[in-house]
Amino acid sequence: SKLAWTSLTDDDILDRFDRIWRNFFHYYSGSFGRDGLYRIKYILSLSCAKT
Repeated sequence: SKLAWTSLTDDDILDRFDRIWRNFFHYYSGSFGRDGLYRIKYILSLSCAKT
């Protein structure tokens, strides 16, 4: 649950999101095509922006 993130500043949330994305990308970059990973990033970024 990301309920603990509600008390963070916008910059802190974006920094955490970016860190999580980079770890996800490095872990899965060998098994997914990069286009698929960038599509996932777009969806996650859109979701992050709407919250």
